[in-house]
Amino acid sequence: MTRAGDEAERLVRLAAAIDSLPMKLRAVHLLGTVDGLDYERIGFRLGLSVDEVERCTAEALMRIDRALCGRRNWLGRWR
Repeated sequence: MTRAGDEAERLVRLAAAIDSLPMKLRAVHLLGTVDGLDYERIGFRLGLSVDEVERCTAEALMRIDRALCGRRNWLGRWR
């Protein structure tokens, strides 16, 4: 496969991973990454505390990483 083909496949997998997130995690992730909102503004918009936004952001990123990299131990990547 060509480099462009590899990149296109990766983007399709990324979009599928984001689409598979539960609604709250997907909303938090997209408001932060696409709309560029900070945690306080995301929380205000969704009726969540900043702590909950932080937790949802971490959970969303962990699930996306697992979907893209497989089911291995997520934390094991840094050990």
